[in-house]
Amino acid sequence: MNFFKTKYRVVTDTHLGYAAEYRNWYCPFWQEVATSNTHRTIEEALKMCKRYKEFKKPVKSTVAHLMD
Repeated sequence: MNFFKTKYRVVTDTHLGYAAEYRNWYCPFWQEVATSNTHRTIEEALKMCKRYKEFKKPVKSTVAHLMD
């Protein structure tokens, strides 16, 4: 069950066409990803969601220790 995950969606916007939104698992309201969040195509809005997701939870790098 994905109840504790942040969810993302793309909705229609009144300015250019599409806006990216997210909802934290503990908040019942959808919020815009950024303050300037209007896109001409759905693909651009999806890229914004992906970039925001990667920014919030960056990939953890692994460090390998070499033995002498």
